[in-house]
Amino acid sequence: MAIGGLVLLVAGLVAWIGRRFENAIPVELGGRLRTGALVAAPLLVGGLLLADLRRIPDVIGALLLAVTLAVMLAVLATGVLGLRSGRVPTTQAAAAAVALVVAVVATVLVLVITTDLLSMLVFWGFAFVFLGVAALIVGLFWLLIALALRRGRGFAGRVAWSALSVAVIGLVGIVALAPRPPPVPESFADAAALDDYLAELVGSGSPPSISVVVIADGATVYEKAVGVRDGPDGLSATPETVYHWYSDTKVVTAIATMQLVDDGLIDLDDPVSEYLPFFDPEYPSPSSDPVTIADLLNHSAGLPQNVPDVIGWLLLEDDPPLDQTELVRERLPNYDELQFEPGDRGVYTNVGYYTLAAVIEQVTGQGFEEYVVEDVFDPLGMDNTRFEYTETMVANEAVGGHPLADFSTVFIPVMDPPWPTDYIRDYDDGSVWFERFLFEGNAPSGLIGPAQEKARILAMVLNGGELNGQRVISEQAVTTLLAERHVIAGASPEMDEYSTYDDAVHGIGWFVVSDDNRTFHDHSGGGPGFAAYMRLYAEEDRGIAILANGTNLPYLDLADAIAEIDWR
Repeated sequence: MAIGGLVLLVAGLVAWIGRRFENAIPVELGGRLRTGALVAAPLLVGGLLLADLRRIPDVIGALLLAVTLAVMLAVLATGVLGLRSGRVPTTQAAAAAVALVVAVVATVLVLVITTDLLSMLVFWGFAFVFLGVAALIVGLFWLLIALALRRGRGFAGRVAWSALSVAVIGLVGIVALAPRPPPVPESFADAAALDDYLAELVGSGSPPSISVVVIADGATVYEKAVGVRDGPDGLSATPETVYHWYSDTKVVTAIATMQLVDDGLIDLDDPVSEYLPFFDPEYPSPSSDPVTIADLLNHSAGLPQNVPDVIGWLLLEDDPPLDQTELVRERLPNYDELQFEPGDRGVYTNVGYYTLAAVIEQVTGQGFEEYVVEDVFDPLGMDNTRFEYTETMVANEAVGGHPLADFSTVFIPVMDPPWPTDYIRDYDDGSVWFERFLFEGNAPSGLIGPAQEKARILAMVLNGGELNGQRVISEQAVTTLLAERHVIAGASPEMDEYSTYDDAVHGIGWFVVSDDNRTFHDHSGGGPGFAAYMRLYAEEDRGIAILANGTNLPYLDLADAIAEIDWR
């Protein structure tokens, strides 16, 4: 009641002032004022007020909300009065009405977000706003400025101002509503400083939880899990919490392939077609060299990437699993036109690793998943890392979370067009929380497991291919993984992440990065609701494993800072 009374009081006061003095305002000045109101109303709603409503004390939020509603009512009141007096052209009133509608819609949307009552309409609304912002800024920026410089005269000018207002409210709203994780420092003084940062990071909500394991000189020197693995249910993360690994799975697939090289069942220089007769890509020229196993492993085959299509290559837990060879046979024709000569350079792609799964199945006579579990995970004691959830894993499951106010929200519908209702479990605190899901193709991105078991992969590689007396691959295979078959990196979004480092190339299963006289091997994984990262310093016997249940994570900066700690 108090808020409503304040709104009516302010609106009435503004309307009275407008009525009292409107006849004294020149028409041109009145037009300027209304144009200003046209821009100010949605800016106020989409920016300062509603963006901060959920992060400031309730009393201040209520006052700001009252002021915003008052501004909107004042615009409406002065517009009606101006029309009645004949001192406001119809086009100006129409433009003001557009701004008012935008402001009202923004108010409703953000109020819905802050009260945790999200719906498909909210997501689609923001998705269209994101797309609209991009289109307006890129395609119509100069036109809008040109029209604005004409001082908004005429109907076109009013429309331009309206469009610009929509763009600004969308951009400001996205930026302001988005979670604000703390910046990563250049280094951490010690493990306690890392503890403090991780607590602050999950406190921002992006990500909701994170698990970090550091190994040095053959031992685990740091293991930490903080935050909530299930936000709606308030369940805390533990070292046993399991997350999607996404593309970090490729490292395991490369290790499984090198096992077969050790056994003499595969040669890295063999053409893929020797194992998969249906593998018949469209080569750049008749004289092109055939795509080899090594080309698949270091991304130099020339196969195109399947993003964003891969976001939709998902399965719900109750869906029947797909045969990996049949998946490749069915999907490969859509990605079989090579982008460059095999071996010429490396350009990151999931498609090559889908193909490797089919090769492994043909060589071993086993399912890809079965082979990896029996020949990689079992020897390493990785009982809770699998391609599907076991009962124990369900009890320690991290639920994927994604903030609504994020530019990548536009890709959520790709999970299951037109809207992934079956993949969404909850809406809570401005985020969407996903149902348990799996991948159709497992070799590039299908693994699920805890950071403590991911660290065993790193420890095995750092220890020359064995761990706790169990040999997984030969020392020569480790040498190949780390030091051979490197190819220069072609342009790709994945390589853009390494632009601040001295050098980065593609290796067998890894990115190989050099910076400040240090070399590390790493891989990252990311997608709806999860982020993953792993890094090893072979010469220093150090390894870092990171997993989180949030779409966004500054993993490179975080790993850089962790690597600066003296772990001896």
